[in-house]
Amino acid sequence: MRQKIRAKYYARKKQDPAWLIASRKKSREAMRRLSERRAWLKLELRGGLRGAQGYTVVSAKELKNPRLKWLDSHGVLHEETERSAEELISEWQRSQKKNARA
Repeated sequence: MRQKIRAKYYARKKQDPAWLIASRKKSREAMRRLSERRAWLKLELRGGLRGAQGYTVVSAKELKNPRLKWLDSHGVLHEETERSAEELISEWQRSQKKNARA
């Protein structure tokens, strides 16, 4: 069974390099999630984080691109993943200037 799976993988790898890149990326992401889960379980088995109540475990990806949450003027909570806080603030200032002129 494993040989068939490997044969399909190598055949597809030769035919489509884009698929190979996507497959490797997907595999790396799955292994990262698995290692984080294992680390968290080991920590819980050892008694958890003593004195660190209210803290959360974050991945490296979340540290590089933190999610920005903000409320608009109507009280709706938005979550921004593309733009930085500075970009959001400058856009808000531009919209305020436009509204003041009108």
